Amino acid sequence: MGKRSNGEGSAGWITKNGQKYWRISITTGFDPVTGRQKRKEIYGKTQTEAKAKLKEFKEKSAANADNSTLGAFMYNWLWEVKRKSLKQSTFERWEGIYRLYIKPTKGLNNKKIADIDTMHLQKITNKLLENHTVNQIKNMNRLIKTCLEYAITINKIKHNPVTGIVYPENHDVVEDKENYISEDEQKLLIKALDGDKLEGIILLGLMCGLRLGEAMALQTTDINFKTNTIKINKSVKYVWTGELTKDNKKVYENKVTIPKTKKSIREVPLPSIVVPIIKKLMKENLENKLKLGELYFDNKLIFCKENGDYIDNKKPNRHLKAALKRAGIETNIHYHSLRHIFITNCLSHDINPRTVMDWAGHEDIKMTMLVYAEINKEKNKKEYEKINALFQ
Repeated sequence: MGKRSNGEGSAGWITKNGQKYWRISITTGFDPVTGRQKRKEIYGKTQTEAKAKLKEFKEKSAANADNSTLGAFMYNWLWEVKRKSLKQSTFERWEGIYRLYIKPTKGLNNKKIADIDTMHLQKITNKLLENHTVNQIKNMNRLIKTCLEYAITINKIKHNPVTGIVYPENHDVVEDKENYISEDEQKLLIKALDGDKLEGIILLGLMCGLRLGEAMALQTTDINFKTNTIKINKSVKYVWTGELTKDNKKVYENKVTIPKTKKSIREVPLPSIVVPIIKKLMKENLENKLKLGELYFDNKLIFCKENGDYIDNKKPNRHLKAALKRAGIETNIHYHSLRHIFITNCLSHDINPRTVMDWAGHEDIKMTMLVYAEINKEKNKKEYEKINALFQ
């Protein structure tokens, strides 16, 4: 009678073809017709070798026995595991990748996660790149990788097949994004904004570098008129709640969140030109509160609707484009471009980069200097005249 180790069937030494082996015999199931046990025999020249082979066999068997498809597994992972731990905007982005890329793609949605290997994903990637950008497919594969990392932690699979995927080098010429208008054009824009209902929120983007969500979340308590400073400690986003209407349409809401990093919590100077604009808005909001009573949403917001509720986050861009048109400025900048312009203005006028970094709420000065600081073409031309003069 062979020895029986923990987790093994019968085990013991046998002699086969004149060679001594340690044999482990285990039950792998039952024959559906005869009802008899199905046995698997594993051999090794040592007990250690045989046990290692047994472990490998069990891992492969467990993986092959798992019928979870990537589509079903990712759906459950998103809704049951990740939904509560993610910011709503992140969940909406991930759910969108699942719905637009995973669910409709044959070979991903219906493929057992145990059967997905790197070569399979490479073929899928190559096929999708025929009609999608590299960044789109990279984002898809990042989500798959994150999902399968969870599958590894719960022993669904042993290795992550996303690692090793190769992407084509992008040799296309990338056009510069239009994120800047000249200082003269900025003055024309400010003039064109005079009297606009959203003049204040647009000027905070241009003169303080606030992100749109930060400006929309500003409350009366965030403004200090004694020191003329703005306290930035929150942001608002219009995000999907995860719920659907009876017509299968997404339900959205404004969600106030704290900044991602400590650097985003900051104070910035309040430009004197904006002071009377904000004071006027505060007075109008108070009058609307008294007029509407219980119907007023008392969020203590500075930029809000007449009933105190959050403004439509698309409105500032619409008003910006209308003001640019009134000013006769042909450009395609949007609200976030104002932040680029603000940082560029600061650096172009020799304000200390560390100070600009603090005002912008950047974690790293490289972000300020390399990513956001656009070229002030007018100043560069003047600087070049110093070189040009050498040859006159």
